[in-house]
Parts: sequence; C-alpha cells; structure tokens
Amino acid sequence: MHASDNKGTNDVTAKYLSMLTDPNVAVRRGSALALGVLPYKLLASQWRNVLLKLCGSCKIEVLHFANAIYYTILGSMIVLNNVLPCAAKP
Repeated sequence: MHASDNKGTNDVTAKYLSMLTDPNVAVRRGSALALGVLPYKLLASQWRNVLLKLCGSCKIEVLHFANAIYYTILGSMIVLNNVLPCAAKP
C-alpha cells in the first residue's frame, strides 16, 4: 500500500480506531498498539481523531478484569507517547 493511496490509508487507520471501542479487551489493546506502529503518513490526516480515541481509551474502567484494563490503558498511553511528537510536526 502506498501512502498516496488516501482511501486505503484511511481504511487502515479507521479500522484500528473502531477497534478501540471493542468489548474485547485484547482487541482494544492490540488496536492501540497497532496504531502506535503505523507510519506517520497514515496517521497525519486523522491525527485529531486518533488522539481523541486514544485518550478516550485511557480512561479507567472498573471491571473484574483489572489487569487486562491496566494493560489496555498502558498500551494506549505508550501509543500516545509515540504519536504526540508526530502530531506536533507542522
């Protein structure tokens, strides 16, 4: 896939963004980590939406699966740390 293929790049980013709200904790964790390794060019056109979704997935939920939630939040925070410098680029 070429970075110039706008529809394809939006599809990839949108796929992982939509999975951040999946009921399965492992899917949410994996999609947050997947967003973190996507090239800057794939995130650039939707950087605000990416940041909002990642921030939303960092909120603490009280569930029986505390460790899984912790790792989802941790994964999202790691990704935010990787993505924020890219968003600051002009």
